[in-house]
Amino acid sequence: GNHEFDGRELDTAWPALRTHCAALGITLLERESMVLAAPDGRRIRFVATVRWCDFDLYGAAQRERALRAGVYFQRVMAATKGGATFDAQAVRHEALACRDWLAETLAEPAAGRWDATVAITHFAPSAACTDPRYGRQPSSACFCNADDALLPRAALWLHGHVHSRHDLRLHGTRVVSQARGLAAKG
Repeated sequence: GNHEFDGRELDTAWPALRTHCAALGITLLERESMVLAAPDGRRIRFVATVRWCDFDLYGAAQRERALRAGVYFQRVMAATKGGATFDAQAVRHEALACRDWLAETLAEPAAGRWDATVAITHFAPSAACTDPRYGRQPSSACFCNADDALLPRAALWLHGHVHSRHDLRLHGTRVVSQARGLAAKG
C-alpha cells in the first residue's frame, strides 16, 4: 500500500516491512515476481509492485493539475525518501520506475515457466477503476494509472487504493479490487 510509509523514510521502511512480513510468513513482493503452483497443478506467476501514481491518468496535458492534487496527499503522508520530502514529483519518479519494471516483466515470455500471470499493484491500473463517488477529477489521478495497455498481459489484476470494490473485465483481463478502507464513506 502507501500508508505503510506514512511519516516514514522509504529507504528504511522497505527493509522493516520485509522483516515484519517474513516474521509473519508472508512474502513481500516489490518489483519482484514469483511462480507458485496452484492446487490444480497450474503454475501461476505473481508480479507485484506498489506502482505509485504517475499522475498521467488523463494524459500529459492534465499532469500538472493532477500533481497539484497530489501535493495534498503527499503532505498528509509526510514520508521521505533519501532524506528528502517524498512529494508528488518524487512519487512520480518512483511510479515511472515501477511502470518500467512492470511493463518489462509482463512482457517476458512464459516459455513453459508459468501458465498464467497475476499482476498485483496497490494503485489501480485504469481510469475504469476510479471510485464512482469521485469520478473524473484531477485527484483521481492520485489513485489510478493509465496502464490499460499492460492489462492484456495478465489474466488477473488485483489492486487496492481506490477505497471501493469492483470486479471488472478490462481489455480481456479480470480486474479486482477488494478494498475495505473508507467503505463507510459510501
